[in-house]
Amino acid sequence: MSSTATVYISSTTSQVIPPSNDPPIVEFARILGHTTSVAFSFFSSLSVFLARIFATPLRACLQLALYSLAPVTLLLRIVFDALVLKPRSLLLALIDNLYPLYVFVGVACICAAFIGLSARICVNVLRYFVVPPKSRWLPSLRRLKRKSLCTLGHASVCILKRRNGINRPAFGTCMLMDIRSP
Repeated sequence: MSSTATVYISSTTSQVIPPSNDPPIVEFARILGHTTSVAFSFFSSLSVFLARIFATPLRACLQLALYSLAPVTLLLRIVFDALVLKPRSLLLALIDNLYPLYVFVGVACICAAFIGLSARICVNVLRYFVVPPKSRWLPSLRRLKRKSLCTLGHASVCILKRRNGINRPAFGTCMLMDIRSP
């Protein structure tokens, strides 16, 4: 068998690193970054070590506590399932099955409101063309007779003109009418 030797050749001349022209704050930032990295790695490994030391006895105590509380947790799970989860699933199934019904009722109400409002508008338009509205400037004669009856059976009727939003009699337009029945 033949033996093989590995030979490494290295340079005997050392390379000189020229001094950096960076300001001192850059060097300080590099040192601070390296120190912070080392500190974080140290505290990380320390916390893992302490967690392993303290977690082993706690795990044993926790398993014992969970084993002794198993009947209570099982009872709470059954009660929660019976009082919360089952009614919730029944309610969701009911809502899911009744969805078409309440959509139908909602659409029917909206259509009824639309048809009712359309009919009201049509009736008002037809009434306007069949029976034209009374003039708002002149009050009705019946109202004037009721307000101005006197003991003699005469009523004074005045033609009113609207001035500044107030009904006022026009000058020289009042007359006396006999409203007694024949």
